[in-house]
Amino acid sequence: MPARLSVSVIALACGLASLTAPAFAMQEQGGNATIAPASVIVFNQKLDGSNVKLTYAYAPQKSFAVVYGSDQHGKPDNTVLGSMALTAGDHRDVKIPISGEVKQGSPLWVSLYQAKGDGATFDRANATSYWGKGPLPSTNEFVVQ
Repeated sequence: MPARLSVSVIALACGLASLTAPAFAMQEQGGNATIAPASVIVFNQKLDGSNVKLTYAYAPQKSFAVVYGSDQHGKPDNTVLGSMALTAGDHRDVKIPISGEVKQGSPLWVSLYQAKGDGATFDRANATSYWGKGPLPSTNEFVVQ
């Protein structure tokens, strides 16, 4: 009988110890927290007057959302059609005014750039895209319907 009691006590102790384990898994708050990367969600859309709508954007720092036209291959060209300043954080349904005429069926691209200087206006010459010098992800493309 005492052997059965010992096994029960050990089993109970192990069970109780496993319940406290998640408390030790808590992460420390502070300087080691990882900053989420910049991201955008944009869908094919009709123009809203002279605006396009960026469904979602996350800017890790003060930034600019910038809309580009496309070349003959459907890839982003260097023509900035519009930009909007963003504060750091989450943004939903951001309307970006477009200058010039955009035709139905035109593929457009959106990118996020870290704001430089006073951050009041977008400066393409000194801008740094969060996606670097490589191509934009295909999810940054949308079509004007």
